[in-house]
Amino acid sequence: MTKQNQSASLFTIEPEQQAEPAARPPLYLFAIAAAVAVPILVTGWSSSAFAQSSEGSESDGPSGPSGTGNSGDGPGHGDASPGAFSGVQTSSAGDLNGMMGGDGGERVIVIDVRPRSEFLKSHVPKAINMPVRYSEVLRDHVIDDPAPLGTDKNARIVVYGGANDPAAAAVVRQATAEGYTNVIWMRGGLAEWVSARLPTASS
Repeated sequence: MTKQNQSASLFTIEPEQQAEPAARPPLYLFAIAAAVAVPILVTGWSSSAFAQSSEGSESDGPSGPSGTGNSGDGPGHGDASPGAFSGVQTSSAGDLNGMMGGDGGERVIVIDVRPRSEFLKSHVPKAINMPVRYSEVLRDHVIDDPAPLGTDKNARIVVYGGANDPAAAAVVRQATAEGYTNVIWMRGGLAEWVSARLPTASS
């Protein structure tokens, strides 16, 4: 073998020495990986989007849209998380029943913020209907006639609507901002009152 051939052979790989190409995994493995990865990615994105929307709702107050327990003109403005309304004083149906039982001889003004048609079917006895609507323009709940709240800023006022109804919480928040000192949200609404087997009235 000449010197030139020796030099060339240093860089020559004999056929039997050549590395075999890596075997490709079967296509069904790619399909399985995709089937597992895609739902995880989608779920992660959805959770992130939900978290962002929840943070926005909490910072905006009760004006953001929600799911059920509707009160007002448009759908999708109820079923809000009680934690979304910081500073709103709440009570249960049992608490309200005790107040109305004359404990301490204190007068209680009970406000029902549901639509008139629902109020006429069933409501807490002696409750006053004060419908509250949601304004898409103002992005907030609107009280067209606040007269049922009365003029006594120290009176005990209990407000309710549907379960976790943001319209009721909005009334409590607005009334408190206007100087009413003892306004309470019965956050369980009429549903909690009925579940407790307390008496109802109809008009």
